[in-house]
This record gives sequence, structure tokens and C-alpha cells, in this order.
Amino acid sequence: MIVLVAFAVGLVTAGIFLIGVVITISDAGPRLWPHGERDWTYWVHYLGWGVHVPAFVLTVFLDAGSFFTPGPLAVGVGLFLIATGLVVAVAAIAQLGLATSTGIPGELYTNGLYRYSRNPQTVGLVTAIAGAFIATGSMYVLILGGLDALVLLLAAIAEESWLEDQYGNSYEVYRDQTPRFIGLLIQNG
Repeated sequence: MIVLVAFAVGLVTAGIFLIGVVITISDAGPRLWPHGERDWTYWVHYLGWGVHVPAFVLTVFLDAGSFFTPGPLAVGVGLFLIATGLVVAVAAIAQLGLATSTGIPGELYTNGLYRYSRNPQTVGLVTAIAGAFIATGSMYVLILGGLDALVLLLAAIAEESWLEDQYGNSYEVYRDQTPRFIGLLIQNG
């Protein structure tokens, strides 16, 4: 029963995030990502994540094996992907800074992991989500993780115009020299 509640809460919050990022991309309403300031969109967004993340984690732990029973290799690969993804995401947040990572304007940062990806936090989180599914074999984790990955990937698209407005030509040069997610292009300097 608890897993159904956690899954339902995860679905509702992921659905709200998805609607918000689509609204932002379509320019049909308020900018819901990135926020630009700590207004109502900022607080609603992080309250939502504060509910969503525990629901996702509960689902990971309570629904293991509902789609397939992972063997030791799958569990090992999954745990490796979770750990690697979280290390990348946390390192990227530390490099960019917490405020800027939460959608508050800061300096354009193009070093560290950001030399190789404009969205290393997304790369890390999607990797961890994939690892969670592989390690658990959970149908609910597959569904929630898929929605979360979609939201994260669309958020990277949604923030492009905002970044262009904030940083102008500097961002355009960075964007042209650095892959959105993963690649071998390396910016000069």
C-alpha cells in the first residue's frame, strides 16, 4: 500500500513538473524553469521536488522486482550507475553553485564538467535514474524514472532561451562549442 501511495505521489509531482516545463518551452504562461528569482515559481518547484524525491526513493526500495528480478550483475551495474550519476550531478552542482543550479542567475560557468556538457547535472541524474531501474527491476521505477528523465531533458531545452537572455553572446559561443549532454567537443580556453 505504501508503494502505491509513493508511486501515485511521484506520478502527480512528475506530471506537474512535465506540464510546467512544457508551458515554459511553449512560452504559453509564466517561466517555470529556470526561475530567475526566488518568486512563487521557485518555491512551488522546490516544494514539489521535496515531495517527489522521497516518493521516488520509497518506490525504488519498496517495488524492487516487480518487472524483473535483477541478478547480481544487474544490481552491481545499477548501483555503479547510481553512484556514478550522483557523483557527477553533485560535482556539477558544486562547480556551478547551489543558487545558480536552482535557477537563480549567476556567472556563466564553462569550466570543470561544464567544459564537456552544458548539462552535466542532467547527465548525472538520468544516469542514476537508469541505474535505479537496472538495480531494482521495478516497473514503477521505470515509469517514474522515465517521466523524471523526460522532465530533466526538457528542462535543458527550456532553459536555453533564458541563458541566451542572461549571458548573450558569451552563452551563444559556449553553446556552439559545448554539447548539450555528452560529447567530445571541448571549448577553447
